Amino acid sequence: MTWKRVATSAVLIPFVVGIVLWGSTAVMALAVALVTLLALFEYFALGEAIGHRAYRFWTATCALLLIFVQWLLAGEAAYRLSGDLVAYRRVWWFGSSAPGLETVFFLFVLGTAVIALFTKRPLVETLPAAGISSSGLILVAFPLSYAVRLHGAGSQGPALLLFAMVIIWVGDTAVVRQIQAGVAFESEQDLGGSGCQFSRLADRGGRLCAIHERAVAAFAGHGGGRECRGTGRGPAGIGL
Repeated sequence: MTWKRVATSAVLIPFVVGIVLWGSTAVMALAVALVTLLALFEYFALGEAIGHRAYRFWTATCALLLIFVQWLLAGEAAYRLSGDLVAYRRVWWFGSSAPGLETVFFLFVLGTAVIALFTKRPLVETLPAAGISSSGLILVAFPLSYAVRLHGAGSQGPALLLFAMVIIWVGDTAVVRQIQAGVAFESEQDLGGSGCQFSRLADRGGRLCAIHERAVAAFAGHGGGRECRGTGRGPAGIGL
């Protein structure tokens, strides 16, 4: 697992750093959209493992709309395509400014309610589906969408975004190492505990063997297969 993480980082880190530092905010938005969709589908796969099937298409659509709105709000009115070619952006939203994030969340809630009412799923599956869809949009797509907003925050935006990503990478690596060290320590403890239990069982088995040998010797001293009469007790000399 560690080597896979190292190999993945060695391939992706230069690519990510190049996009962050030298790519436009529009390119950054496309990259964030791709990462968000992959993260959402992985999150929904975890939900399906416990029986919560999300509204994948609707949640993914609203996640992309979140990223689009963040790009509109990033404040990049123009960006250079190549050479002297510059693209200027002008968006109208019902004759006024660009939509806000609250508009996207309102549309998501409205669409989720419509899907829940007109879907063929039973009610016992509808509420968990709405819950896993909402948590995916809030916990996965919404935080990732701010990478676009931060990248477009002036000339220092790309550097700030890269700084935030480095902090996340370092923290993630530290947590993974702690988890691996904890699992290894617990395995050693379990192995040691199993060894102690085995030693106690072996000691008890040795005592039972000694008792058995004493019983056989005592029985042989009283004549082997003869029955003990008159006392009503078993063979003498067995100290159990």
